[in-house]
Amino acid sequence: MSQITARRSVLPALILLAILWTVPLRAQGGGAVPPEYSDLYRMLDGKIAAFDATVSSAWNGRSADDAWGAELLTANCNRGRQLLNPRTLAGVKLELARLQALGVRAVTVCIGFPLLYRPFFQFNGDPDDYDRFVAFYRTLGEEVHGRGMKLIVETSVLFPGVYSRGAGLKLAEYYPTVDARALAIGRADVAKTIVREVRPDFLNLGSEPDTQARLTGRRYFATPDGNAQLLRYMVTEVRKAGTGDTRLGAGVGSWQGRADAFLAAICSTGVDYMDLHVYPVNGDMLERLIPLTEQAARCGKPVAISEAWLQKERDSELRAIDAAVDPEFYARDSFRFWSPLDQRFLEALVKFSNWKQLLYFSPFWSKFFWAYLDYGQSGALPKEQLLQASTRAAGQALGRGEVSPTGAAYRQAIGGATRATPNPR
Repeated sequence: MSQITARRSVLPALILLAILWTVPLRAQGGGAVPPEYSDLYRMLDGKIAAFDATVSSAWNGRSADDAWGAELLTANCNRGRQLLNPRTLAGVKLELARLQALGVRAVTVCIGFPLLYRPFFQFNGDPDDYDRFVAFYRTLGEEVHGRGMKLIVETSVLFPGVYSRGAGLKLAEYYPTVDARALAIGRADVAKTIVREVRPDFLNLGSEPDTQARLTGRRYFATPDGNAQLLRYMVTEVRKAGTGDTRLGAGVGSWQGRADAFLAAICSTGVDYMDLHVYPVNGDMLERLIPLTEQAARCGKPVAISEAWLQKERDSELRAIDAAVDPEFYARDSFRFWSPLDQRFLEALVKFSNWKQLLYFSPFWSKFFWAYLDYGQSGALPKEQLLQASTRAAGQALGRGEVSPTGAAYRQAIGGATRATPNPR
């Protein structure tokens, strides 16, 4: 993990933690916190409070013209061939309508390699799927823009394993057949296809070099120079083909070791802006957003956040659990008692986005804008079943037009134009 030093004193956080330890722990609006998570809850609460205090002390209270966004989860690229189901587009339209009702003005969609890469579908045994995927994403882009919304596309690499189970894609078999050169060519080809066919307003070429290297087995891309070399090639190829109105970005996760070195290298690749991902808040991982954003400004790049959610992770779990392959943390997100923390996390990042005039801010786990699970009823479920149950609950609430307290809090934070009434789900 990077050791970027926070600029503010940690004293306010320590005082707050001392107070919290003297008060019975109960998540207001989310139910009692189970004893096994009380230590984690207190730690997360203190981290958010300290960051919020830092931002609030510097922000002048003025709202920025950010493109307030959210992840369009019904179109998540790791669903693979499930996206080609005729019913998927109806779900996409419903989710877009519900997000608009919260005041969301932009949506983030992933189109990761090797989707939209024709040679992969020959390897996968279904070459006709290439044209079907192109048609799906072209329609999706038209639907988003037809609603007057901005489209943010992230093109990284798809997740093999648990996150793409049921996708019908032979990713684990395919990645070992692609060397570093072929990977760069393939990713550039996908990016060019996205610009030509989908026409996003923003195209993030990758914000997690460590995750990309981990999934593909190409560790070279987990170095500042290796990542920059890949990005420079992709930017050159996309610009040669023509970018139209699409702005190109790239960046790092806030947890990235030597994040400052990665950003310095990215600055020379020709991207238009820096895109950050925010998940863990351990150590100084929230506070370091400030120097990273300031570093980007010094090299003339505006900043955006295309993925963010409060990762429920203890310090002792930082190296023990790999979130790229183990859904432990994302399964934890499912429970209603986390909702007050999720709300405060989003509110703090909205303030930060206003303060630093970000291009856009787009939370990832938007399914919790609609529903959570009750810990007493679902706490004993295995983690993969928890993920499935959480998705079902969100889909049912979405269909009924329900909004969770977290969704209502986000609507209020971004100044959503349409009234949304929270319910206890």
